[in-house]
Amino acid sequence: MVEATMSSITLHDIEPATFRIMLQFMYTDALPGDDQLGGPPVDMMHKLLAAADRYALDRLKLICAQKLCDDMSGDTVAAT
Repeated sequence: MVEATMSSITLHDIEPATFRIMLQFMYTDALPGDDQLGGPPVDMMHKLLAAADRYALDRLKLICAQKLCDDMSGDTVAAT
């Protein structure tokens, strides 16, 4: 693996804030509060769900999907 000899790795498909929260989840098995997500919680849950799927983090996928379902309403469905 080339990555083993490199001092840093660049990930092009994930924003730094999303990666930070994903990494925090991997270490703590918990997501930060909505006020610590760095943006609208729904937007971050979408990004985290995509990242969790890409990196095979099934528990994070379930949590993100549940949070998105909990926030779903007639207004949010009609807006998308």
